[in-house]
Amino acid sequence: MLSVENIFLWVLGPAHPTLSALFILMVLDLLTRVLVHFIRPKSRAEKASRTLLKKLLLWMLLTAAHQIDQVLGQDQSLRNAVTYILLGNELFSIVEQMARAGVPIPEPLRRTIQALRAGEGEAKEKTRA
Repeated sequence: MLSVENIFLWVLGPAHPTLSALFILMVLDLLTRVLVHFIRPKSRAEKASRTLLKKLLLWMLLTAAHQIDQVLGQDQSLRNAVTYILLGNELFSIVEQMARAGVPIPEPLRRTIQALRAGEGEAKEKTRA
């Protein structure tokens, strides 16, 4: 008989604190987006359904990483690496939303986000070419 826990183990592998942290950060990111929309209604807001679909795709990426770990006989090293990258991504997204809401962001963090945005723009241009 399949339980939710067994399905979770099969799809994402053994529980790790990073997985629960990622889930919490994703929820916080969604909440900050909603709050920003109420604070600054005219700010560019992505539809909630689109944001949820993107988050679902990220969980699918984690599933794929776990499956590759299984094939290679790894001890969740790829899945954990992907999780750490996604944790950083979610954290930057939350800080970005807070900046849109007018929350003061320390200058070093603001510069880092701007540098990441600039790198993102360059990556988009390369994929178009």
